Amino acid sequence: MRKYIVIGLSVFLSAAIWANSVLDKSEVSYNADTIVMKVGNQEINVSEVMIHFMLWRNMIEGKWGTSMWNARTGTDKNGLAITYEDDLKSDIAEELEVEKALRQEAEEKHIALTKKEKKYCRNRAEETIREFSNEEVIEYGITVDKLSEHYEDIQLVSKFCADYIDGIEEKYKQSDYNMMTLHLILFSTAKTDANGNQMEMNKEEKERVKKKANEALDQIKNGKSLDKVAKEYRLDYNTEQTFQTSGKEADIAKWNQFKHMKDGEVSDVITTSQGYFIVQMVHRDDQEKCREAWERAIRKAKEEEIIKIYREKYKDDYRTRIEEEIWEALPLASGDE
Repeated sequence: MRKYIVIGLSVFLSAAIWANSVLDKSEVSYNADTIVMKVGNQEINVSEVMIHFMLWRNMIEGKWGTSMWNARTGTDKNGLAITYEDDLKSDIAEELEVEKALRQEAEEKHIALTKKEKKYCRNRAEETIREFSNEEVIEYGITVDKLSEHYEDIQLVSKFCADYIDGIEEKYKQSDYNMMTLHLILFSTAKTDANGNQMEMNKEEKERVKKKANEALDQIKNGKSLDKVAKEYRLDYNTEQTFQTSGKEADIAKWNQFKHMKDGEVSDVITTSQGYFIVQMVHRDDQEKCREAWERAIRKAKEEEIIKIYREKYKDDYRTRIEEEIWEALPLASGDE
């Protein structure tokens, strides 16, 4: 028989962080249909959890890269570090709890989606599945049908909470979410010693790395892509990142540094404490990312209001259980498998 824990999610966070520090994930066995959570009378399997994880992963890593996951956000009562990944896993647990509980409330009140709404969910599912890797789609049994059900859950909960969340869109202006997308490659000046510890290169070593960066820049200016250069020089850091350039969360320093560049333009070699960067402007005014950020901000505001409604009106009526070892073994960040 599977062992479940009954959770208040704040209690679960502390337990999960401790478990994550001692758990050997390779010893935990599960498949796509393994039940991970139960909320009221609804079961949540590995496929459903991984849909949430992968959507969040794509959003986080697309904006900040993979380094964000290990950012320290505090310590638990045992003195163990709490990372951003730990915090987000806890948030996702509550997200799942809220969705499943309020879906049950909606069904009890005979609230249903129209054919048009279901078609919208289906279309989103067909778009989303293309953003996932084929390997994970197969491993976790993710299908268009399951993704469509995920979006139907969200749509149904929004419909149930409509009286509370109507009008939120009017508080958000798309012009507050202007975005700039950069392609960055890094010639690192960190090295590893014989014991596996990272250390900074000496002056001569740094000069050799800088020479390589300048050689690479010449190749790029002669038409070679950053991707090809990164592959040729075996660079670990080769990524596109998007930065907000207007509104309350704007990265003004980054905008001021690169706002003079036109689309496609490549910077000189930029010296930093990490090493030598070469940056290409992909989109100075990224309309697609702007729209996504604006829609994401509205969606977040609605989700926060829905969570507030759930906590105030419905939480006491639902018992949430989670299989701790399975939950902790499931990969949120890239490379966690």
